[in-house]
Amino acid sequence: MAIHELTGEKVALKFIDKCKLDSETLRLVTREIMIMKLLSHPNITQLFEILETEQYLILVMEYA
Repeated sequence: MAIHELTGEKVALKFIDKCKLDSETLRLVTREIMIMKLLSHPNITQLFEILETEQYLILVMEYA
């Protein structure tokens, strides 16, 4: 759990180590992230933003 600096809301952070993914898995993860960005439903955890470093994809998600 973390606190979103701009909103002050509790958020969940999901770190995905890109170095541990082969190219096909990285493609699938990227596709899933793009789909998550489109979804909006009370029973689905919302994806707020995506951060990327050299090593990690970091998903900032609704804390449920």
